[in-house]
Amino acid sequence: MTKTLADEERDVWMPGVGARMRLVRELADVTQVQLAEILAANQGTIAKWEAGQRLLPPYKALAFCARFRVSIDYLYRGTLFGVHPALAAQLMALQPQLGVNTRRILRGMGIDPKSGTASMWPPPPL
Repeated sequence: MTKTLADEERDVWMPGVGARMRLVRELADVTQVQLAEILAANQGTIAKWEAGQRLLPPYKALAFCARFRVSIDYLYRGTLFGVHPALAAQLMALQPQLGVNTRRILRGMGIDPKSGTASMWPPPPL
């Protein structure tokens, strides 16, 4: 069977999106069941999004980003532009492969990439 463009896009993009979604959810200490309530989905769907087995609809991605204060750019591409500084520092600690450019951006925002800040992240509890 020949792969379609949609299949190729899913294979390339969705595993990273799901992994970043799970990472942010876990850093915020939110369960899949709680996330399902936030996004008006069921827990099985959340699990499939996180595993990269199902495409995350854009309107759900936007709701996720708004709730957890991450940028859509982070969710889909892995860049830290628009991510709350305290979360960006935590993500940097967990994902050192993001590299020097991200560290320079954090320093430019007045944040120590190694320690981060304690301000306003994670979001308030449900």
